[in-house]
Amino acid sequence: MVYDQKTWDLQFRPVGHSLPYKQGCPRHWGCRSATLPWLKTMRELGIDVDEVKSTRASMDGQVPASLNFETWLKGKSKAFQDEKLGPGRADLWRRGVITLSDLLDQRGNPLSLAQLKSLYAPD
Repeated sequence: MVYDQKTWDLQFRPVGHSLPYKQGCPRHWGCRSATLPWLKTMRELGIDVDEVKSTRASMDGQVPASLNFETWLKGKSKAFQDEKLGPGRADLWRRGVITLSDLLDQRGNPLSLAQLKSLYAPD
């Protein structure tokens, strides 16, 4: 079992730490944690086979599961980037003035181009 990046075996004994398992999840009111099984790899099971590379679907077909949106967007055309971000935002992003995270405020609301320029590219 895995909780708070700690693991326990199937008898609920700590693995690599001393934190007791207690009752599992939820641990308190409003708890957002979950108890999940931790699966062994094929090699850990004694089978000499490479793991299957993880993929996920995208509009371009299957892509590596490790591919993040920013890396994927960098591989798209300038026109596509302009269409998705807006030409001004896309230009700031391509020049490295802003990251994709900078496009939103702390509440997840989009910032206008004027707000972005005043925050990150004052003239």
